[in-house]
Amino acid sequence: NNTIQPSSGQALTIKDEGGTASITVATNGEATFAENIKITNGKGIDFSAVSGSASGSASAVLDDYEEGTWTPVVKCGSNVISGFTIGSTGTDHSYTYTRIGNICHIRFAYKDRTSSGTTTGALSIEGLPFTSVGQYAVGSSWANYGGFTISQTNVITVINPSGTTIYIVYQNASSNWGDATVSASGSGSFGGFCISYYVA
Repeated sequence: NNTIQPSSGQALTIKDEGGTASITVATNGEATFAENIKITNGKGIDFSAVSGSASGSASAVLDDYEEGTWTPVVKCGSNVISGFTIGSTGTDHSYTYTRIGNICHIRFAYKDRTSSGTTTGALSIEGLPFTSVGQYAVGSSWANYGGFTISQTNVITVINPSGTTIYIVYQNASSNWGDATVSASGSGSFGGFCISYYVA
């Protein structure tokens, strides 16, 4: 094998065409990268050599990371409720996601939004950044206050397998799960929730 080895006590430096150090390997073997590390599609960082893996471990390769914003479409039945999309009236909102491997973490939060629309039908949110896989995902309760009012209390967020929609449900008087509904929309709306789900 061809070997590159600096003199004893010297670091190894690889420079770009402009003469700037891109990769520096210290004498203890620790590597420093001046720019991002790009992983070939389908590959990742392999942690299989690390001790302590659980007996049920199926993979020790971290093959994806991504963060960004998503555009929620809030609906009552087939009716779109305006006021939650990015750029609409209001002073603050946070519709973000972070994907780590095969898990996507979703944040949906709004402050002082003005919502409007026909509030007839089951409440849901479309537009997740990735299609869900595997089992059902259950997230936190949707806390809400102000003009946009969910009719039921203690509602939770659910994502079905193979979907991009968040359903809002509650436990009814018969101890069954029912679809949450909205009793009013308007100004001064505050609320939000978080949910995580499996992705391909």
